[in-house]
Amino acid sequence: MQPGDTLLIGIDGSDDVETIERAYNDSQGVTRDFILNGVDHADRILGGVGLTKDRFDYVNRYNQPAGRHEAYLRAKEAFSIPIIAGAAQGEQQKIHFQKGELIRIERSYKYTPREAAALLAAAGLRVVQKWTDDEQSGEGYAMYLAEKPAFHFPSTMAAIEKGENPFGLPALEEWDRLWAAWDCVTLSMIPKELLHTKPIDLRHICLFYLGHIPGFLDIHMSRYLQEPYTEPSHYPAMFERGIDPNMEDPSKVHAHSVVPEKMEDWPAVDEIVAYRDRVRARLHKTYAERLLQDPEKIDKRLARTMAVVYEHEVMHLETLLYMAAQIQPGKLRAAPGFSVPDWPALSAQWARQVSSESRPTRKLIADFPASSISIGHDDFDHLDSESAYDPLDTFGWDNESPKRENVQVPAFSISLLPISNGDYLRFFLRSIAGEDKKEEELMPGSWMKMEDGKFGVRVLTEPGVVPLEEVAKDWPCMASGKQLQAYAESVGGRLPTEPELRRFVIDHPVDHIGANIGFANWHPVPARLPYILRDGSETGASNGGIWEWTCTDFAAHEGWRAAQLYPDYSRDFHDGCHWVMLGGSFATIPRVAGRKTFTNWYQSGYPYVFAGARVAYDA
Repeated sequence: MQPGDTLLIGIDGSDDVETIERAYNDSQGVTRDFILNGVDHADRILGGVGLTKDRFDYVNRYNQPAGRHEAYLRAKEAFSIPIIAGAAQGEQQKIHFQKGELIRIERSYKYTPREAAALLAAAGLRVVQKWTDDEQSGEGYAMYLAEKPAFHFPSTMAAIEKGENPFGLPALEEWDRLWAAWDCVTLSMIPKELLHTKPIDLRHICLFYLGHIPGFLDIHMSRYLQEPYTEPSHYPAMFERGIDPNMEDPSKVHAHSVVPEKMEDWPAVDEIVAYRDRVRARLHKTYAERLLQDPEKIDKRLARTMAVVYEHEVMHLETLLYMAAQIQPGKLRAAPGFSVPDWPALSAQWARQVSSESRPTRKLIADFPASSISIGHDDFDHLDSESAYDPLDTFGWDNESPKRENVQVPAFSISLLPISNGDYLRFFLRSIAGEDKKEEELMPGSWMKMEDGKFGVRVLTEPGVVPLEEVAKDWPCMASGKQLQAYAESVGGRLPTEPELRRFVIDHPVDHIGANIGFANWHPVPARLPYILRDGSETGASNGGIWEWTCTDFAAHEGWRAAQLYPDYSRDFHDGCHWVMLGGSFATIPRVAGRKTFTNWYQSGYPYVFAGARVAYDA
């Protein structure tokens, strides 16, 4: 399959023992007669050797642990038949059957939805849509429409199960995959004329990020290699760092690059793209000369540099996407190599999912007793020179170190599902009551008021906005921390603290089979409650593809120290304005979403990021 190709495949998902065994051994004996007729047919082919159906019983069973139906012939008695072993010599040998011996006829595998998702993901395929014969649970026979996307980010779980480390030095193919995503967004989805627009006043124009990504990479390669910048050598100064002004006082802003004030003073798109290509070639050359020649002699600081820059590109891809989501609907192009969603069909599919879970149970609350957890890991970059690179090294950011043991988490309760658009809409309509100022304060950045007075939710694919109540009511609501905190307080709760949410994520990991991360979709999907697996264990709850707010200030913890490699990464944001976020959205690749120590943060009033929240309650 090539990018953009689609595959329609039927997968039996039934897992009910009685139903399956009855289906393969029906009361009228049709299946039995069909199988036994095969015995007579084999006897005819062999020339009449006594291999007749009256010597066998048909037996079947459903092997539930293996997820397969098995059909056998069972010998009623011991007997032998002659077989021509060598036609040229006419040699004969006897095949002996013992009484009760089984001959395997077929194995028919059944895949639960989770197993089917894993099967398709392992092939690098993305599920576009699913139809099922079971209108209630969706667990029966299913037809999947899957596609070969333009890029695919595999779950970290697969690498971990193979004994590989998905959080160390990025492989070259990982860079190429990430760059394919960047090119898709910057050169295909955002029209060239819109690169000079500023969808969000708090950020630079979109064009800045086209230069920022190769500029940041070039800066860090030059620092390590002690070589001049890639030409044009003034680009790094222009593109080194973006802005994040204080929302309440925009005059307060950390150090950042000085960028052109006039549009005509920015470099041309083609010039930046040519610069980008030279920097990418430089990275490939660095890998060839320093990272691939002798893996046992890799310098740990160089490996860390590559990991830091790679994750920097990952996070800013999402920055550009939530900016792009604010572009006027209809202006953004659909991502090439990805199917445009069939919104009516998907809405019907999601409605069945929600119905099968029973709406009252979707309000379930999980109770957690008092406990202690560890947060972060030990990965100080100032110690790089004291140890050799180990392929099992897990690189992180300065806010992840040092590891904090025995962090006390008092007993608490938390909603299994995040606040949905439907939930927030009811709160919103009750709260505004004609107060325009309050409407502006509480309106999520992901929403848009339509001409008919109803609300839509912004999406990164056609048509740019979808009806909230008809399509997106069960999606998690993406809004600012303050807005979601107001909702939580309206139902007698609050946003969880960082330790509470980290405790929750232990049981409900972000990176799992079927998770809506890494562009499995270009939009959120309805969150899912836990469900029972074939082995009797239970999955975690799925949040539908969002970062999750906490009410914890992003601050320097005990033992924190600024990184040598990127000293300004965290410290400029220890300002009392930013709240900690955990997890990952539909636009976050698994390397970041799957690293349990990763910490994100945004200003609590920032409404644009792909983030929602759960409601927590004191015990």
